Amino acid sequence: MLLAQDCNKRLSLKQQHNLRLLTGFCTGAVTVVVPVYVGETASAHVRGALGTAMQLAISAGILYVDALGLLGSWRWLTVACLGMSLLWALLLTAVPESPAFLLAARKFDAAREALQFLRGHPYVEVELSEIQTSVDDSLNYNVAFTDLVRKPQYWR
Repeated sequence: MLLAQDCNKRLSLKQQHNLRLLTGFCTGAVTVVVPVYVGETASAHVRGALGTAMQLAISAGILYVDALGLLGSWRWLTVACLGMSLLWALLLTAVPESPAFLLAARKFDAAREALQFLRGHPYVEVELSEIQTSVDDSLNYNVAFTDLVRKPQYWR
């Protein structure tokens, strides 16, 4: 079996370093992308709870890894974590694009469909117009990264 052969091979220090770097980069990306997506898609009355759910999911994941680490070798722990990552990637295929992203890209029908899917009902016109107003405001107000350093009004 290919997996068993791969588990028996030792990775070089450079490979281990590169894979750890990739893991850190991906983890950092998820910790940025998930709160943004939740903020753009969640209803106002559940947004805070969903933000808290991310921290609970991280804590549950740490508990999962610690428990599995007690039961077996690090190789099978890696396989179990890979399985969870693959399951997560598979489930992400059912997640629609953010309506705010679609409105910024001027894909109005796709934004309406995404919001209807997320809300579970077809009555989204008022919320869609609020999101459109917010997107328009953010597109009209541009701040460069250098402005954060150069302009004192952003220092507060």
